[in-house]
Amino acid sequence: MRLLSIDQLESIKYDDIAKEAKISRTLIYHYFPDKDCLYKTLLGEILTFINEITSSVNYSKKAKESLKDLFTKIINAIDGPQNKSTKIFAFISLGIRGVSKFGIFDDSNLPFERKKLFTIIKTLIEKGQAEGDFVLDDSMQLTVAMMSMIS
Repeated sequence: MRLLSIDQLESIKYDDIAKEAKISRTLIYHYFPDKDCLYKTLLGEILTFINEITSSVNYSKKAKESLKDLFTKIINAIDGPQNKSTKIFAFISLGIRGVSKFGIFDDSNLPFERKKLFTIIKTLIEKGQAEGDFVLDDSMQLTVAMMSMIS
């Protein structure tokens, strides 16, 4: 997870993972025969954690208040125990790089609070624009700018 939070999956070698985890390369292959399997496992753990954060926000408030609540929860996770901050940074790293090679990222049928963090922030910004709280035209640009401040 830590390696994924600072580098791209394609750049991470099994030797790096073994060294980080202080286990043999053979043991990694035993549980994760390829990087896709390892990636899906890590991604599932990250998304579960992100879902915990996003589902604890009250989205019925004004967009500005909901967005503030969401970012407070993200910042608290970053300032919290290392495993929480590592998961946040891994997610941000994956999201900013636009990694979507697995269907697990398909959130079209999920309830709002279970959608991707970027989708939630973008939607809240658009809602805030409609409410007159945010004046920038491009909600995607503002979303990336806000996520970049965290990372």
